[in-house]
Amino acid sequence: MSLLVATSDTGLQDFGRQILEEHFSDYGPVLLASDSNSAIQLALTQQPDLILLTVGLPASGLHVARTIWNERAETKIIFWALIAEEASIREVMHILPPNAVYGYLLRTIGKEDLINSIRSVLVGNQCILAQEVQRAYTRSLTRSTALTDTEHESLIDITLGLTDQAIAQRRFISRRAVTNRLKSLYEKLGVEQHQCILKEGRKIFSMRTLAICLSRQHRLLDYNVLMDEIEQLNQWLEEHKEATNSQ
Repeated sequence: MSLLVATSDTGLQDFGRQILEEHFSDYGPVLLASDSNSAIQLALTQQPDLILLTVGLPASGLHVARTIWNERAETKIIFWALIAEEASIREVMHILPPNAVYGYLLRTIGKEDLINSIRSVLVGNQCILAQEVQRAYTRSLTRSTALTDTEHESLIDITLGLTDQAIAQRRFISRRAVTNRLKSLYEKLGVEQHQCILKEGRKIFSMRTLAICLSRQHRLLDYNVLMDEIEQLNQWLEEHKEATNSQ
């Protein structure tokens, strides 16, 4: 039995450790991690009952959670976020294992509320979302620019700089399917409305770049989500390179 605080913020780390040691000492020692690699290693070797994890943990708290849940889906994780970022919340919902017990809280949470939230997740097996987080997630699903999972995936792909051919290979779809996905994304973001053409017949905007710009305006992209996606892309590139070399 153990508990884990994973954050690069030393003040937050001390605060989390103090809370866990004072109020949840029955669950064993409190382990500390200040980066993604050590957090994953401790989580998989020590198998803590609960992890307090900052979303902004280098390289990505989302990558840490995904990796841990892929190995131990029963691990309870409470995400600590600086703000209620829609894209980050959406990604957490996307990587949740079935029946996962988790929490998503803001760092501004008071001490007593944090203690109660930890108790609800750790002891009561309840999922806890801060009110601001619930509102942000609801907005992401109901506003006119809300993206489907496929559209969001396509947005990530072009933000990472992938060509149509690379997207087709990575997602195991045809080039035509890639074109259709991007068309759906552009329509949702209103990219076509900005496609002004000069008299000489030259377009003013690059559709991909404009889609990325508009998505930032609508707060559909989050730094931590991108860091997680970059990690996944790098793994795919390594696997693809190895498969190519073995042929």
